[in-house]
Amino acid sequence: MDYLLRDSLYCGVSYGTYDLERFLSTLTAHKKCGVLQLAIEKGGVQALEEFILARYFMFIQVYFHKTRRYLDKYLIHCLQEILPNGKYPRDISDYMKWNDNAVLQAIAGSKSSVANTFGKRQIKPCVYESTAHATSSEVSNFTMVFNMLSKELGQGTLMEDRIDKAAHKLTPRILPHDDDSGKGIHIIDNKTGEVEDLMEASLLLDSIVKPISIRRIYVPKESEARALTFLKEIKSGG
Repeated sequence: MDYLLRDSLYCGVSYGTYDLERFLSTLTAHKKCGVLQLAIEKGGVQALEEFILARYFMFIQVYFHKTRRYLDKYLIHCLQEILPNGKYPRDISDYMKWNDNAVLQAIAGSKSSVANTFGKRQIKPCVYESTAHATSSEVSNFTMVFNMLSKELGQGTLMEDRIDKAAHKLTPRILPHDDDSGKGIHIIDNKTGEVEDLMEASLLLDSIVKPISIRRIYVPKESEARALTFLKEIKSGG
């Protein structure tokens, strides 16, 4: 609940906003077979839908944004270079020293090309991107396109990005009564006492169960025009 609103604010976007007060006021618990499970009052279904959709859109538009993902990968490479043996120290006191400022200073002081690229934000353009929920045929096509483009531009010049993640942990399948995974949320009607599963009550949420699956290809800036022309030829069957 917190990070969606905070990230939305600091990123300057509205994707992560939702009615927090309404959501909190309708959260409750439901006892089933002697086990308490998370539930929400029927009047709060729309607030819950808004909350879950906010997380979904933040993943699509912010967390999995092509530029952010690119810099994430370079940050990982930078950390492997600046950290002792490429890993965070096991000792907690040493670990705590590696805060944001320490990491950024170490990257700035590094002479490696990876750190220099990250520091100057030299971002390769993305020339190929699948839909947010790539089908099996899109995934197969991605591999073919990547290999063909790699052969055209030269081995090692391309960078790929593969994303496979569920936007939420809800599931329409029936869960055991003592399940505590948080995947099953009950809707409580306080007037009638009726209880139903969220995924049965919300057609909207049932439609986004499919995991996010994105495939991207990045190329050097100087090869962008050539890559785009080549991709058009592939698409047209040329």
